[in-house]
Amino acid sequence: MADRNTPESFTLEQWRVEFNELAVDVGDIANLPASIDGNAVTDVIEAIAEINTAISTTGIGLAADSGTAETLVISDTLTINGTANEIETEVSSTDTITIGLPDDVTITNNLTVSNDLDVQNEATLASAKISDLTSGRVLLAGTSGEVEDNGNLTFDGTTLNVTGNVDVTGNITLGGNIIMGDADTDSIDFNADVISNIIPNAAATYDLGATGKEWQNIFMTGTLNNDLGISLSFPSNSGSVATEGFSVAMGIALG
Repeated sequence: MADRNTPESFTLEQWRVEFNELAVDVGDIANLPASIDGNAVTDVIEAIAEINTAISTTGIGLAADSGTAETLVISDTLTINGTANEIETEVSSTDTITIGLPDDVTITNNLTVSNDLDVQNEATLASAKISDLTSGRVLLAGTSGEVEDNGNLTFDGTTLNVTGNVDVTGNITLGGNIIMGDADTDSIDFNADVISNIIPNAAATYDLGATGKEWQNIFMTGTLNNDLGISLSFPSNSGSVATEGFSVAMGIALG
């Protein structure tokens, strides 16, 4: 409402116009409430005084998710504190407070995400629980990198179980005892060369072949030796088979 200065020379009509304009600026007195903050008011001046008193002494209520509710009066300063590594606050202009997240956010308790969580850079997790995975299964990177598991690949902390085929490219080093196959219907196919000795774990215990499952041809050089010190050697070109301790003449030609 603008200041009004009226000269003493105003006529009655000019005073009437000035008064009406003043009434428009102030508003209809009939619209004033009967009381403000419990105190009766009868004119504009009283209303303004009561409002000022209410703001200065009664204040406005201040409450949050936790803590004790307080009253903020006109002489108080409202301070919004952030939490280290969780919430940052900044007075960004005369009448604006900006509340946001810092570059590094620390969450000490649980974080519940209802939809997708998009992490642009690396994430370090002390532990993680994914509700749609099954205990004991090995994790795989599935479609579009989604973490998933499969009942054909399990690990109980001691034993790795694979149901299906295993295709390995590269070298394999296995420690401990090795069992290949669980029935005589299983088979082992050697496509590679053997580059080491084949030595049984105990003497006079294991056979090479069996009745009805004999090996066919044996290609060798050197001698055949048994644990009694008897050896069987073959001529390099032709002749008889010779043994230590006795001899057997055989009409064969070797080579």
